[in-house]
Amino acid sequence: MRVVDEIEDINDLIIELKAKLSKDKNNKDLLIRESFVLWYALVEGVKCENFTETELNELLVQNYNQYKKFFLNDVDYDFIIGWMLSVAFWYFNDLNDNDGRKILMNVYKRKSENFLFKWAVRGDLNLNKDEISHLCKSIGSDFYKFYNYGPFIKRYFLDLIKVR
Repeated sequence: MRVVDEIEDINDLIIELKAKLSKDKNNKDLLIRESFVLWYALVEGVKCENFTETELNELLVQNYNQYKKFFLNDVDYDFIIGWMLSVAFWYFNDLNDNDGRKILMNVYKRKSENFLFKWAVRGDLNLNKDEISHLCKSIGSDFYKFYNYGPFIKRYFLDLIKVR
């Protein structure tokens, strides 16, 4: 099997994550990565040759159900679920962006020293421009200190913080 962190193509990444999860279906690291990649493909409209949009959404909902069953209140999984809900909640059943914001705020309260979690709720915390800039610099200089779930998620968030 290929190393997940070396795969650039989203379709291939989903296939590899699914293969790894078939051997270890409750691996939190793999589930977080796969959930995010599935969500990203849906949000960005990435065409995957092996999956339809409906299949991607079904896989995402399956992962969300795994999260609820086994990882509810896990700060790292809560963060990525909260983020995905706050950006594009419509891929999840019976949830909305306010649910995502609540989850993100709860994550921040539980682990307020994590700058990525603080950055995610910067609007709710009414942070000023200098505070946000400091967070972005700290996150950019050592992302894996704050969230270590591979280069795909890292690139996504680092691209976001550059915009700010």
